[in-house]
Amino acid sequence: LISYNGIRFPGGYEYNPSFPPDKPTVQGLLTSRMLSLLSMKKLWVATAGRTDAKVSAKAGLISFATWEEIPLKFVDELNSRFEGGEIKIHGLQSTDSSFHAAFGTTSREYLYILPILRNEFSNSDQLSALTDVADCMLSNVVGQELDYIGISAGKVKTATTLCTFENAECRYYGTNGPTDTNNDIVQGFSSCWESVCQEYMQQGSQQCEYVGCIVFKVRSNRFLKRQMRKLINSVLLDASEVLETYQQDPVQIIAAKEKWKDKWRKRVHTKDRGSNDAAPPEGLCLWRVAVL
Repeated sequence: LISYNGIRFPGGYEYNPSFPPDKPTVQGLLTSRMLSLLSMKKLWVATAGRTDAKVSAKAGLISFATWEEIPLKFVDELNSRFEGGEIKIHGLQSTDSSFHAAFGTTSREYLYILPILRNEFSNSDQLSALTDVADCMLSNVVGQELDYIGISAGKVKTATTLCTFENAECRYYGTNGPTDTNNDIVQGFSSCWESVCQEYMQQGSQQCEYVGCIVFKVRSNRFLKRQMRKLINSVLLDASEVLETYQQDPVQIIAAKEKWKDKWRKRVHTKDRGSNDAAPPEGLCLWRVAVL
């Protein structure tokens, strides 16, 4: 079980010749540090989720094969070799040779945090309405097997582009955001969202003032390349159009729900990738994986 701060890496697991040699990927740094503790010269590492540059992971899963006996202090010694704390191994478990991190998982869950600066957006009521619409659009596709190639970077090394969302949520946190801790998108987030955003967004001595943040959480049986980041952008675009159509009037928006709730699902069905950019990678985090 592994976590890492993706801000420090040019990529997660796939090597690209364009990466600077002094900035290895997560896999590159992890593999080199593991080999320094083993007598093997090569190590094959598999992962349950490949992340883009600057995307982080809270609870990622990797697997590797070795004929060597792993000592009890292996995890502590390995963590001590990440001097900057950019990677942390939380646990290690022995399994048989049939286990593969990518194919031994049933689902993956991602969290996306979008901080909202006060000088960019000050209307918290409008933000609440925006996320309510986005949440409804997402919940309307949960449990359905759909082709998400239009909400991705295209078919890249995947046998299928069909995915089934097991859960999909969108919340607004801030002055008018959720205060009930039992309704948190993740436990404890309502009490720490501002400090999380501050750490994520702060540049040098610049201090940021926030009106809140928008948080997405999606769990699916599989994800396509850049699917989550393109989902964020497209859902917010469609939700914004709904607010504009009904003059941002909550009463009108609720009354017309049956007319717009399928708007994002219809976008998915078009399979059009040309009209949808990807949201910035820094806000994305692989939150957890489920193992068979």
